[in-house]
Amino acid sequence: MSIIAGVGWHIVGAACAASFYAPIEKVKRWSWETTWAVAGLFSWILLPIGVSLFLLPDFHGFYASMDPHLLLKVALFGAMWGVGNVSYGLTMRYLGMSMGIGIAIGVTLVVGTLIPPFLHGQAAMLFTTRSGQLTLAGVLVALIGVIIVSYAGHQKEIQLSG
Repeated sequence: MSIIAGVGWHIVGAACAASFYAPIEKVKRWSWETTWAVAGLFSWILLPIGVSLFLLPDFHGFYASMDPHLLLKVALFGAMWGVGNVSYGLTMRYLGMSMGIGIAIGVTLVVGTLIPPFLHGQAAMLFTTRSGQLTLAGVLVALIGVIIVSYAGHQKEIQLSG
């Protein structure tokens, strides 16, 4: 049952994350900064607090029982995630959808796959084991795919704007 609940909550979270972009089409005259600030306020602060208030029987007690160092780590990782989201938005603004998404996915792919082995002192395993070499090959194939799709999308954007 916990696996089904986990998948269900993941779906709810994904739907909430996807809904972040829904109002952006309606506020085209707003500056980019205002749009992201308002959307971020609702999706990153108000909605999570509201859901927590709804789901937790003792909201205050839940957070009061946590180690302050843990809450600090959560806040710092949340801030890093926010910086990543703003950076992602800037790639969309300045590079366009095709190039921006391609670069964001490419960076996320490489960083998310290769940094953990380096942080855990297992970087050599990427080069010395069969599974590590297959991981590196998979990253390379995925990056080639991201480059091809990004280039094709960029060419399509040029055709549509010209």
